[in-house]
Amino acid sequence: MEQKIYRRNFVLHVINGALSGLGDALMDSRLIITAFLSQLTTSNVLIGLIAPLRDTGWFLPQLFITGLVERAPVKLDVYRATTVARAITWGLLLAAVFTIHDTNLLLLAFSVCVLSLAIASGVAGLPFMTVTAKLIPPNQRSTLFGLRQSTGALLGALAGGALAFVLGGGLGLTYPQNFGAAFAGAAAANLIANYLFGLMVEKPEPVNRAGHAMLKDLRRAWLVAKSDATYRSYLIARSAILTGAASLAFLTVYAKRQMHVPDTTLGGFVPLTLITTLVSNMLWGRLADRRGGKLTMMLGAGVGIAFAALAVALTSGGVAKESALAVPTLAAAFVVGGVCNSAITVAGSPLVMEIAPAERRSLYFGLTNTALGVVMLLTSLLGVIVDQLGFVALFIFAALAFAFSVFEFGRMKSA
Repeated sequence: MEQKIYRRNFVLHVINGALSGLGDALMDSRLIITAFLSQLTTSNVLIGLIAPLRDTGWFLPQLFITGLVERAPVKLDVYRATTVARAITWGLLLAAVFTIHDTNLLLLAFSVCVLSLAIASGVAGLPFMTVTAKLIPPNQRSTLFGLRQSTGALLGALAGGALAFVLGGGLGLTYPQNFGAAFAGAAAANLIANYLFGLMVEKPEPVNRAGHAMLKDLRRAWLVAKSDATYRSYLIARSAILTGAASLAFLTVYAKRQMHVPDTTLGGFVPLTLITTLVSNMLWGRLADRRGGKLTMMLGAGVGIAFAALAVALTSGGVAKESALAVPTLAAAFVVGGVCNSAITVAGSPLVMEIAPAERRSLYFGLTNTALGVVMLLTSLLGVIVDQLGFVALFIFAALAFAFSVFEFGRMKSA
């Protein structure tokens, strides 16, 4: 019976990841959302803010609900409680895209809905992490995340043709309704994924229902960051690699503004990057389970340096934007950037699961994700670098962030 429940949970976890991946592909922050927003505003800062806000909304709330999750005998109950809120917010987002004609009002409404979705998902994120660490053995976690990402990438790649068709004006839809159709598909995929994850079986566990006051949780988190050197190195290194990865969104801005690449071409990049991610997820997952998440993250940061080098070549004129090599170089940069992000996704969470003591998992996960949420929010300042110094300076900065990440992961003691 135990093995049967484990298989059920593992399969539901993977299907959840597959559908979430499909939803993310249809509403990709660095391609689809950036292309959508670039036609609503000319501000690089605002465009650069939306992807970090989306990520920050997921990461930031988690330390503050640590006590809530620790008091729940069944952590999935907290996860299930967010599903209704997310469904309502998805409905409001779609209504805004299809009915609001004023660009400033649409920009505001869309941004508020995206942030609200991210916060609701962030509340679900802490029980998601805790349940995963509780139900999945350590030597299966990276494989699990690799399967989640790969199946999601496969579904996203299969939907890529339809995405390019719709964004190109198929079905008679013009901007912004063409993007609204993509967002509707993302809503359906994500909500089904949320429901299926809630069907997993988790046995109740004894808990301290008194929990901890929020200020006490903050003090506990500070002591973890101060006393656990391995964890501290992990957090610094992962912050650096995420900072470098955040620059990928601005490659879309450059493609739209300077290269005048059409939406159909950008939409066509989605299946290309997803197919590459599908393969790399499985390879990263096997490597992480066999050789450890530390090595995987170091190699992922090295791939990030290669992405930054391609971006510098393109934005500095090393590859002329009017040349025949420009679009292939752009596509290659997105592919390499996707491979880097794949390593972060596959190995980043399992690595902190290895580091965190079982009895303090919620605290470690909450601290990690809230701290990374602050980092994500600060990456919105990358738009200031573009405005003041240009795209080349941004991607040189990204290369330095990736290089520092390699150095810091190298200093980290094995978990």
